[in-house]
Amino acid sequence: MKITCPNCQKIYTINEAKIPPGAKTAKCKTCGHSMPLPKKTSAKPPPDTSIIERSCPYCGQMHTLARNKISPDAVTIKCKSCKRPVPLKLEKTAGLVHSLKQEASEPPTEKPAIRPAVQPSRQPAILTITCAGCNKSYNILPEKIPPQAKALKCKACGHRIALPAATVLPLKHEPAPADATPAVGRPGKKIGLYAVAAGIILAVMIGTFTGLKFYKDRQRPQITAVSDKQKAASSALLDAGPFLELTPTPGPVAAEYADDPHLFTTVDAKTLKPKIPRIVKQSLFPGHYLNFGENPQMTLDLDPVNIPNAALAELTYEVRSIQSPDGKDILRAAETKFKPPINPGSAFPGSLSLSVKNGTPPESLGTARIQFMLSLPDALQIFEFKSGEEKGSLKESGGIQVTLGRLEKDVADVTYSGTRSVRLIAYDKTGNALASRETINSTSSVSTRFQGMIDTLKVVSAASMLEYPFEIEVDLNGGQELRLSRKSEIPNRIRYSHHPIPTYSDFSETDLDDLAVAWREAGEREWTDRLEIQLSKGPFSGRADWEVHFFGHDQPQFLTGNAIQGARDISYRLDKGQLASVSAAFGIVQLNIKTDIKRLSFANKEGGKPQTRNLPSGEPVTVSFN
Repeated sequence: MKITCPNCQKIYTINEAKIPPGAKTAKCKTCGHSMPLPKKTSAKPPPDTSIIERSCPYCGQMHTLARNKISPDAVTIKCKSCKRPVPLKLEKTAGLVHSLKQEASEPPTEKPAIRPAVQPSRQPAILTITCAGCNKSYNILPEKIPPQAKALKCKACGHRIALPAATVLPLKHEPAPADATPAVGRPGKKIGLYAVAAGIILAVMIGTFTGLKFYKDRQRPQITAVSDKQKAASSALLDAGPFLELTPTPGPVAAEYADDPHLFTTVDAKTLKPKIPRIVKQSLFPGHYLNFGENPQMTLDLDPVNIPNAALAELTYEVRSIQSPDGKDILRAAETKFKPPINPGSAFPGSLSLSVKNGTPPESLGTARIQFMLSLPDALQIFEFKSGEEKGSLKESGGIQVTLGRLEKDVADVTYSGTRSVRLIAYDKTGNALASRETINSTSSVSTRFQGMIDTLKVVSAASMLEYPFEIEVDLNGGQELRLSRKSEIPNRIRYSHHPIPTYSDFSETDLDDLAVAWREAGEREWTDRLEIQLSKGPFSGRADWEVHFFGHDQPQFLTGNAIQGARDISYRLDKGQLASVSAAFGIVQLNIKTDIKRLSFANKEGGKPQTRNLPSGEPVTVSFN
């Protein structure tokens, strides 16, 4: 390398190998001037052919391989991700392959033919795929996808994106799902039709309830409108009745009772409307302030609302504002305003949830304004069926038709038209109302399983509905639960018991014969192991005393548990997994059950005068009101 001094023009010939690394200047020996050293001009290194990259045509996984570590006769390698074969091509050096550009295992040896220009009148078909991991969308020409490729790898997150089958081409006009019914594999025609229609209904539900919540921030396209054929299939499914048909319970059915709802065939809506806000407000009580986490909630407990036909009513609400005592707005904008409807006439109506801004102290909970909508039947039609009536019995009144589908043992099923609200009430031979266990509804049918043998069935239908909106202001009491005073209050607030007295079953000695202790280890979704005894009926009044001894393989084992009583069972429960270390157990269970329990009712109708009732034993019971 030759350099020239810019001051005296002396030329020096220097061996580049002797220049220290990092040196930028040299000193002229003649004049002492500094001479800049030119930068090294090295030729571009040849491409590194010792490294090759291959992309899996199935999952898109990229593999970087050293040629000296590949066997000369190797044709494929196994993908690290999906374990499928990845073809190798050693005759050419593979360049960097983009993760979303797949290559065929057998590239054509001939030059590709020149493609004709695309006619303006026909748009090329473009396949749009979306990554389920990051929601990034890609537009790909189907002809550029190798025939053997089944998935691509997302460029953004690396997630595997499944591709449609190579034989499936995008159609310009895709048929509606209802048209594809005959192509659905199914065990039977009826089941197959239900399966297709169920998919349509699911799509409608997702669009209504979860579409905005989950898709709004991901820039997904809105769900397409439901076609007329899809709507027809959905309506046919709903009209066909429930998928899961309730069948009578095998064996004996023990009776459990509920309070008979007090129903009114007509309600004076004009007189009732002004009273509704005050009655609902008196039934609302501050519950608990749940201020842990980032989404604090204040709850309001709703007691049963004392209005006519409350058992058939529906109450919805929306929180308009929450203010602190000094007037600051502390309402947190919730992700969704959807609230499940409340049955105000239920024994346990439930609670209201109020979203509060994060970091709000309890003492800042002042008042809340809540908008309610009450849907209450103000005119009823009641139809009655007796046990033994034939299936298909039809009863009609006021434009409402009810057809009996089944009345067998503990199950009742009816179809109806001309009304949008129906409730079933069943009675046994004693005339007491039976408690219900499960109910399946559709737009034109209802099926209920009761806890007892049905003798009489009442079908209560709404002939007309009262829709009444109103707004009330509720005191949040500083986030503290509001308890009723033991002294007289003005105004007098009413609080209902959340633990009503159950109707206990009567037992005889024969009912307790052949009782056995079952050994039950906790399943996948259970929390405790248990030794359990099942009773023939319930609920029962009394207690069970346990004495249990556990043994391991060769010695006693000390385990402690808790005695638990249910409506029809008693059990001794231990931590999950403890029974697995036990080889044997023995002990004693002593039942102390009260029977022949009767209810005595006393009403304050005579100005608080003492009233006396006699027990079955003849012993008098006197109650006075003050």
